[in-house]
Amino acid sequence: MKKILFTLVACLLLSVAAHAETLTIGGESISYRVPQGYMAGDKEPYLGMRKFLAGISPKNMQILALYVDEESHKKFMDPQGQRLENYFILSTLRPFADKSLSVKDFVEVKKGVAKAQEQLKTTLKQKINRLLGKAGDGSMSIGDIDTLGVFDSSDTSLSFMAVMDQVSRAGGRREVDKQVVVSSYLLARGKLIIVNQYQILDPAKNMAEQLGAAKVHARKILAELDIKQGVPWISYLDSFLVKVLLAALVGGLVGGLIGWVVKSRKKKAAA
Repeated sequence: MKKILFTLVACLLLSVAAHAETLTIGGESISYRVPQGYMAGDKEPYLGMRKFLAGISPKNMQILALYVDEESHKKFMDPQGQRLENYFILSTLRPFADKSLSVKDFVEVKKGVAKAQEQLKTTLKQKINRLLGKAGDGSMSIGDIDTLGVFDSSDTSLSFMAVMDQVSRAGGRREVDKQVVVSSYLLARGKLIIVNQYQILDPAKNMAEQLGAAKVHARKILAELDIKQGVPWISYLDSFLVKVLLAALVGGLVGGLIGWVVKSRKKKAAA
């Protein structure tokens, strides 16, 4: 089984050179560039991870692409590697896909995100754990969630950071991985693009320094993605529902579970 897994993983290695790609949202084509050192998660085993996430994510969320840091991928290839430490997901919200959003609309998006963040530690945590309970065997859950607030904001972008504990139970043991999640909302050609970046934190290292580095890294990835922000000359939106933006935050945190799924499947394969 290990040899089969290694063969699948080896097929995913791509060139480190950045190259152009395109997202299609509501008939609108939006170009971007793949950051240096990242590979597309468009083959197994990552297709299985995406399928799992799609199954437990809110139906309003649409996952568009997954990219994995190549160094993290190499560690995953190692027989002792159990985690997917560094990756990001591009997504959007289905209810907004056919809308052409204006800068004024995006102001409402930012207000909705701010309001939704207030529920991260309570309502959203409970909702995520209910989704996990339905989709799995009860061996994984979300623990503490710390919201660290917005650190970048403009007329067409918003970025905020959160730290969450991923709790797994197996063989009577309880393991906790602390993960930083940086969520960025971008307005590009009148469409909403969500970039969720994930990194596993090392409990043996200075936490403040790691969070600062994660913020710098998140900005670097956004710059390299080079998604042209802005709106078409005609744009509108009738109304926003905070409920829809709650789905975006739930989807953002759920995306962090890819690493846990990889870890779990590797353990089962080795058994």
